This record gives sequence, C-alpha cells and structure tokens, in this order.
Amino acid sequence: MKYLWKTLRYIGIGLLFCFGVLLVVIINFVFVTPKVALEKLPPNLISLESQIGKQMLAESKYRNDYFNLQPNFVSQSRRAFCGVASSVIAVNTLSKAQDRVTQATIFDRNTRQVIHPLKVTFGGMTLAQLSGIIRANQLNSQEIYANESNIDKFRALALDNLNNEDDLILINYRRKALNQNGGGHISPIAAYHQGSDRFLIMDVAAYRYPSGWVKPAQLWQGMNSIDSVSDRSRGFILVEK
Repeated sequence: MKYLWKTLRYIGIGLLFCFGVLLVVIINFVFVTPKVALEKLPPNLISLESQIGKQMLAESKYRNDYFNLQPNFVSQSRRAFCGVASSVIAVNTLSKAQDRVTQATIFDRNTRQVIHPLKVTFGGMTLAQLSGIIRANQLNSQEIYANESNIDKFRALALDNLNNEDDLILINYRRKALNQNGGGHISPIAAYHQGSDRFLIMDVAAYRYPSGWVKPAQLWQGMNSIDSVSDRSRGFILVEK
C-alpha cells in the first residue's frame, strides 16, 4: 500500500510538472509578442519592400491612405491580435481624440462590452466584432460581408476610399486564398496600383510577412470565405470619422 501511494504521488508530481510546462508554452504562444520570423511571400504576391513593390507605390494614383496609415502602423502584439492592431491603426489615423490608443488601452469599458481581450487572445475576432470595436472608439463603421456584395462593388468602394483622407478600409480574409500560411486575418488596404491591378495589404503581422500587392480576384476569394466562429462570410469594413 505504501508503494502504491508513493507511485501515485510521483505520478501526480509528474502530471503537475507537465501541466506547468504546457501552461508556460500556451502563455508564450498566445500572450507574448511573436518573435520576428519572416516568411517569403508566395510568387503571386509582390512585396512592398522589393524594388518592384516600391516602384508600384511610387506610380500609384490611389495611395493617400498609405501615407496616412504609415505613421500609425503597429505590428500585432499577440498572434490573434490582427484585428486589435488594425483597430488601433484606424483609431489613431482617423480619431480626433488627442490621446492615442495602444493594443492595451483600446480595451476600455466600451470596447470590452464588444469583446474581452482574453477572448480575442484565444480566438481572434469576427467582422462584426471588429466593426463594434471601431464604433466603440467613436468612429463610424460599416461592415460588408463578401457573400452579400461582389468584387466590382468592392473595387469601386475601395478605390473611392483610398484617396479620401476621412476614411479607410479594413479587410478580413483567409490567408490560404493568397497562398500564405495561416487562417483568417485582418489588415488595412493602403493603396492600389492601376498598371498591375493590385491592392496593397499593409500586413499587421509584420513579424511574419511584409506588406504585399495582391490581385483583386485572389483578395476577394479570401474575403468570400466562411469564418467558422461567426458562421458567416468574411468581408471588409469601411471606417469613417
């Protein structure tokens, strides 16, 4: 009997140790700012950091948003904080408030009524929740689900938006449609290059991918995909002052 209790005690200690290690791994994965580990963009995308990508930005006639977004750009601080980072960029770009928000301070009482940061940390956010965070920070927000629109309407709205300093556009898309690793993602669109017919995604996962130019058809395919959390299609959000 004494031997049995001793064995059970060692098993219990072992299980506690394993649980502790697992907890540390989870905390480091979901709470700690990801380390920079850049992946190459697939051939269908053109990196903004490349010579061609820079030239495309210089040639773009739809790039006002890029210069407005760039000073307020932040890389997501947690792996599931793409929507949070995009919200922070939007608020700091368009809000009239003197105090700038961060990925920590944006979760005030009003924002937490939309979604709690812990829930975002473990599951990201839906298009509707992203729109709710924007509205909770005193900006106008209109979410448009891809399955309720079409690529031509998106293109027209996006082009009109990109040269207007009083608004911007956030997209919610599935990375695999762009041949990237990962699942659902959220980032701003910053420019459009008419010669190659490509939009510039200002990727908030800057630790992983550079910003890149993508064809509208692939981007639309990524947006016109089902978000398993909301059981609705992804899409885009028009944000206005």
